[in-house]
Amino acid sequence: MKKKSNKAAIIVIVSAWVFLAFVITAFWKPGFLVKKKKNDEKSKASIETDQRKTEEAGSTEIVETEKEENKGTGDGGWTVMVYLCGSDLESGGGYATYNMKEMFQANLGTNVNLLLETGGSKAWETSGIDSNANQRFKVEGGSLVKLDSLPEASMGDAGTLADFVTWGMTTYPADHFMLVIWDHGSEPHAGVAFDEKYDYDSLSMDELRQAMGNLPMKLDIIGFDTCLMASVETVSAVKNGAKLMVASEETIPGPGWSYDGFLNYISGNAGATPEDVSRGICDTYEEKCRSLGLESGITLSVTNLAYADAVEQAFAEMGSYLYSSLYDMDAYSQLQQAMASADSYGWGKTSSGEMYTNLVDMGDFAWLSGELLGMAGAHIQDVLNSCILYQVKGVSHAGATGLLFYSPQYTSSTCLDNYAAAVDDIAGSYYYLAYIDQLYDSWTLPSWVPQTEVPPPPEIAAEATEAVTEAQTTEAPTEAPTTEAVTEASTTEATTAPTTEAPTTEAPPTEAPTTELATDVPQGLENNTTEPGDNGNMVTSQNASPEIEPFVNGANQLELNIKSGKELIARADYYLYEIRNINGYETWFYWGSDRDVEKKENGYAKTPDRKGFMMDGHPFEMSLLRENEHCRVYIAPINLNGKDTWLYVLYDDTNGYRPMYVSSGYSEETKAYARDAVQLKEGDTIILQAHIMVEGYATTRMNLDTITYGKDTKIVKDVLPEQNTLYYYTFNLMDVFGFAIKPDGCYVTVKDGKITSVSMQRP
Repeated sequence: MKKKSNKAAIIVIVSAWVFLAFVITAFWKPGFLVKKKKNDEKSKASIETDQRKTEEAGSTEIVETEKEENKGTGDGGWTVMVYLCGSDLESGGGYATYNMKEMFQANLGTNVNLLLETGGSKAWETSGIDSNANQRFKVEGGSLVKLDSLPEASMGDAGTLADFVTWGMTTYPADHFMLVIWDHGSEPHAGVAFDEKYDYDSLSMDELRQAMGNLPMKLDIIGFDTCLMASVETVSAVKNGAKLMVASEETIPGPGWSYDGFLNYISGNAGATPEDVSRGICDTYEEKCRSLGLESGITLSVTNLAYADAVEQAFAEMGSYLYSSLYDMDAYSQLQQAMASADSYGWGKTSSGEMYTNLVDMGDFAWLSGELLGMAGAHIQDVLNSCILYQVKGVSHAGATGLLFYSPQYTSSTCLDNYAAAVDDIAGSYYYLAYIDQLYDSWTLPSWVPQTEVPPPPEIAAEATEAVTEAQTTEAPTEAPTTEAVTEASTTEATTAPTTEAPTTEAPPTEAPTTELATDVPQGLENNTTEPGDNGNMVTSQNASPEIEPFVNGANQLELNIKSGKELIARADYYLYEIRNINGYETWFYWGSDRDVEKKENGYAKTPDRKGFMMDGHPFEMSLLRENEHCRVYIAPINLNGKDTWLYVLYDDTNGYRPMYVSSGYSEETKAYARDAVQLKEGDTIILQAHIMVEGYATTRMNLDTITYGKDTKIVKDVLPEQNTLYYYTFNLMDVFGFAIKPDGCYVTVKDGKITSVSMQRP
């Protein structure tokens, strides 16, 4: 019996080995066990939320070369296509790789196809992506599956984009389609997706319009993980190719959207509608930005493109009123003040150093304009209430209503030519372009723009000619943002967002405005026959120049008496310089600018109290960038951990000054924003800076004191260290046209905290 038992055991062991050999032979693939090990390691690794860690991305082999059989979801799911134009964002910081690693972490179910097209970057941190080709991948099993490698082509070309989307739709059919364009975005005249390999060639608005008009079917969602694309101009460009648009009015931080967040939402909610998914994109983006400490400066909105024609109509009506206001100094002045006070986005610098923004929130401008825009103002707010389904926004953009428009304060003829091309297909845009034409003597409306007959200017209601600020002291409309609604945490929903009964994306309601100009626009001013292109009695910046005289008043304040041209002045900022002698050279320190000036009946006054901005008691330069009724945003040059950059600072009456984030801002090379925003963290080394000018030398940044950032670090406005010194104050007066007027500066000698002399000449 014992011998028989041993024999049976041997037979069992041999059979087991034979079976194991069969299994290994049948299922073995080269690298199978290695791949499993790597995936196990990947599942244990956490993805850093701080984008400064992205330099480590690509250290793991994440690209496969096997192709899978092309197929759709087959269960009513989603095909999500990401147009990944890497540009300098990838070659210089690995941000595309950072977002791809988030995609690998998503729990993609069988109801989601996630497709990528890569290109536009000189180098990729992700191993296996060829910078000399356009490649297509499918994200599967926590890695990339390469599907195709195409000849290199510009990601800034309409054909490249249309070909990718058409391929994705036809090869991976699904019930719902989403396209995400990933890269830089810029002002409407510059476009989106800047290809680093093709001298930053980008998709212009016209090219975007072409691409969206050549798709086999409409996208459910077009999303822009890019800066500054939630604009009226973008709505017009994409309306024929998509039902919903998800985009930001403001810049997008480098980490971008939360890809694992919204992809997990789609795969975990099989019945989610496009509206649900769009809200999910906004919510997960806000949550991600909050985890990075970047939530105070964000915006992201969902636009129902079924209302695109109505948006264009409202824009055209606004342009008509702006054009007509050129005939009325009071109306124009107040409209420009409203323009300057409305929520604005992005920033750049003029050649002489002033900050500017060319992007203004459409709804906030309409609300601040009151009755001055007549029926156009109410129409704008009604349209935005209908078309903006949802939005998230930070405390610094309390006035954001979901869509911006291009309002050039500093621009060039080339930019304006490109802008005219961008809005050429918007019905009635001629009125707005004619308005811009009158503001810029160096630019003439191109002859190829349809010469639509400009109607007589609408009347400006007499009761609406009071100051905008006074007009808004009455109870605000329910859709206007209130100060109570602005908290430290960013809001999670548009103050004007419709309820769940809001119109769907299938079609606008029958009462949606048409694209024709309204017939009840008030008729023109009497006895005014000036035609476009003829300045005549139109208001222009060349009509007059204010005459300004500085003096010291009885309260020992520096005061500017505006002797003539007072009606041209809308507001005033001041710049503060300190003059020192260093090693025998006269050295000018620029300490920044602010708007805490007192408006007087005859001009403006500023107390030269020697107060500047200080971080932990150390002076540094900080300049006002923008303000709204809730807060101010400043920028300051600093060196952070060895790199020159800019610190954005938020101020409100409740919390004082506090850092928002650090970013290198606008790039002259790419004509777009760097997307490298990070929050200051404990232990960061900050070298405070100020711009200086030394005799015979150009203005340059100068390193000042070094501090280590900590949780108790404070920014305050306080008396500068020098007790007795020579200052140079100058007012930057903004005229009613949005242009700066700089009177001659004043040399102010201060001793023991009091002015001892004021002179237009150097003492």
